Amino acid sequence: MSIRSRIGITIILSLSIVLLIGWSAAASQGQKPVWKGKIATENGIKIVKNPAEPFFGELILQLEEDLSIGGNENDDNYYFPTGITGLNVDEDGNIYVSDIGNSRVQEYDKTGKFIRTFGRKGQGPGEFRFPSQIQFDIEGNICVFDSRFIQIFARNGISKNKIPMKTVPNYGFLTAKGTIFGTVQIGFESGGPKEAVIKLDREGGSPQTIADFSAEHKASHNSIVWHSYSSRVIISPVDMASFCYGLSTNYRIFLADG
Repeated sequence: MSIRSRIGITIILSLSIVLLIGWSAAASQGQKPVWKGKIATENGIKIVKNPAEPFFGELILQLEEDLSIGGNENDDNYYFPTGITGLNVDEDGNIYVSDIGNSRVQEYDKTGKFIRTFGRKGQGPGEFRFPSQIQFDIEGNICVFDSRFIQIFARNGISKNKIPMKTVPNYGFLTAKGTIFGTVQIGFESGGPKEAVIKLDREGGSPQTIADFSAEHKASHNSIVWHSYSSRVIISPVDMASFCYGLSTNYRIFLADG
């Protein structure tokens, strides 16, 4: 998927990959390609030095647009004034989009036809402030992370529950048993700030640290300004009962059950 403009989203479902420069030849001879780069530590920072020649040879992507949704300022059902913050697809191919500018979630079928709207701007049950990640629980309900809450909707768009989170993760997800996992910054400690993977109970409280990582900043720093190149802890669900996580500069991924 790519965002074609600030009010349009493009979903690319067709992707063909061509691998060139000797990879298939090496594989046919039973040889595994060998990475020729180096990892060094300079001034306390791990530096990866990649060779000029790619590991698997030249990678050529040929992309074909399959579906585009949005971009129509004259149709409110297809208008995203400030972009989107989340997107997911259910088992039937229906597409759910977090429209933060309109404080709602839009549902479309697999052809891009509008089906329904979930929620509206407000602070009551079924109302959003900043809708972001979208998930589906084990019963097929739609779960939307919204600032300090998780909003639960039935598939027909009816609001079912609103779970307050006493601890708000930077990114979170809900397991089949209702447990919440996410990432948080746990402040400045000896040696510098840290980020952690945490576990919350069904009420979004009682945080437990699953793992913590030292950030890239020094102990002498007293504030952080995040940018797109900052190292950070990433967490991603694998299924309704397991997830993976890791620090972006550690070059390791950890797999955990629920």
